[in-house]
Amino acid sequence: MQARKLALAMLALLLGLFPISTVYAYAGDVSPPTLQSSVSPSTLAGSIPSDVPWAWGLNDYGQLGDGTNTNQKIPVLVSNLSGITAVAGGRWHSLALRSDGTVWAWGRNDFGQLGDGTNTNQNTPVQVSNLSGVVAIAAGLG
Repeated sequence: MQARKLALAMLALLLGLFPISTVYAYAGDVSPPTLQSSVSPSTLAGSIPSDVPWAWGLNDYGQLGDGTNTNQKIPVLVSNLSGITAVAGGRWHSLALRSDGTVWAWGRNDFGQLGDGTNTNQNTPVQVSNLSGVVAIAAGLG
């Protein structure tokens, strides 16, 4: 069922049906297997049995985490992350959970949604401050 959601979301992206920023991210190889996914009105994110996150779509605020603000039509590696067990996409930011229980965030940060103690947008992952032992993540419209 979740793989079906990803396929439908990818088709909608290709057809231009998303009117606002869309970020798609998953961890692992480019070929999609069974996904665990998280969907917001403009974002779908998921993880697969691997530890390297990928992302594609709009990138106005660095929400793809590849070190640029360039939109990507094909998957790009999220910079400097490995050991990832889950990813989540918000409207303009993204999150990743490492196997060590730490959370990493990137993208828009005007309201502090990245949790790094600043209001500075980040186009590469930064560690969320004061969190450890985390077992699950979710992202909202922030």
